[in-house]
Amino acid sequence: MERVGVVDGPGVRHLTINEGLKLFGYNNYDLSYLESRKNGRATAFDLLGNSVCVPVIKAIAVELLKTIKEGQNEED
Repeated sequence: MERVGVVDGPGVRHLTINEGLKLFGYNNYDLSYLESRKNGRATAFDLLGNSVCVPVIKAIAVELLKTIKEGQNEED
């Protein structure tokens, strides 16, 4: 995850820790304190890589609940 890049004008740059957090749905979480530590950036992206993408899990749960409710209505 640490090596993910984005096109920025004529070049490519690495994602910032905050951009990585937002990508995974952690809008109000702060790992910026890791930036000043040795290997802090790698640590932050390792933590993100070991997490789940909250908006995706939420969307899956919503669709599963819809399917379950539809199945219950068909049985009635």
